[in-house]
Amino acid sequence: MQLTIENLNLSFGDQPVLHDVSLHLEQGQIGCLLGSSGCGKTTLLRAVAGFEQPDSGLIVAGGLPLNATGRIVAPHLRNIGMVFQDYSLFPHMPVAANVQFGLRDMNRAQRSTRAAEVLEMVGLADYGKRYPHELSGGQQQRIALARALAPNPGLLLLDEPFSNLDAELRERLSTEVRDILKSCDTTALLVTHDQYEAFAMADEIGVMEGGEIRQWSSAYEIYHKPETRFVANFIGDSTWLHGTIRADGRIDSELGILPKPRDGSFVTGQGVEVLLRPDDLQHDDASALQMAVQKKAFRGADILYTLELPGGETTKSLVPSHHNHRINEAIGIRLEMDHVIAFPA
Repeated sequence: MQLTIENLNLSFGDQPVLHDVSLHLEQGQIGCLLGSSGCGKTTLLRAVAGFEQPDSGLIVAGGLPLNATGRIVAPHLRNIGMVFQDYSLFPHMPVAANVQFGLRDMNRAQRSTRAAEVLEMVGLADYGKRYPHELSGGQQQRIALARALAPNPGLLLLDEPFSNLDAELRERLSTEVRDILKSCDTTALLVTHDQYEAFAMADEIGVMEGGEIRQWSSAYEIYHKPETRFVANFIGDSTWLHGTIRADGRIDSELGILPKPRDGSFVTGQGVEVLLRPDDLQHDDASALQMAVQKKAFRGADILYTLELPGGETTKSLVPSHHNHRINEAIGIRLEMDHVIAFPA
């Protein structure tokens, strides 16, 4: 099922919550609404599900307008499944009964067969007779996913599905759930505040702020080619380097002459700030460019160094951890930037 949202606006009383939101997902794509609390991402998910009614704009799923004037499609008729943050499993029902709960249009044998199919799909084929309290948090989440997938929905909505799990399990389940959704060719829209969860699961990510989608792109585009300063600061580690636009369009900076920025709408002599990611600065003992180690954060395979430039500005570099340098020690750095992103100073 394709999902298209066009110019959606929604308010609670006099309080605007969503403003001019648009996005598109092709059949089988996984999208993610990423942002901090209060940005409107869950409200947008609820509007797609039919739990909130927009003031204006259009939601189209599988070619069917869900909120056209005079014809609002009820939530239970939208062919949309939902996985909630708290799993919402029935504690008095065994797993198989939980999974079968939404299969009202099937007879008993069909419900049993379909439940067995989806339990096998999520790797819990032998858990049908257990009760939710007998399962781990990760297993409960997979049961909730199986129940949502059992009616074979055209679109699956996931509201902060891993927020109750520890970091290691959250990372593993993100990959597992993506694989399950892809194997079913299910279109899905996920809500999360965790960017690494978004990176692991989504084909397209919408970074939200103040009820608006600031950028709708792939994880790679959002990280390496942010369209706004907000997106650049929200995603990943970012530091900023002052520079000046040269007559040839390149940038004079304390790190030397940088290539032309991706956005070429600057004028000669204009002050800019260049986005630096930790992976833009590579450790190189032979480099003439030396920076002093100001801070260090050991991360196992890597060390995140905070480095001080001669002029006093700081930046960060992610370095393999066998290069273990002391605080205040000067180390060689080589700049490796495929995309120069700059904004007006």
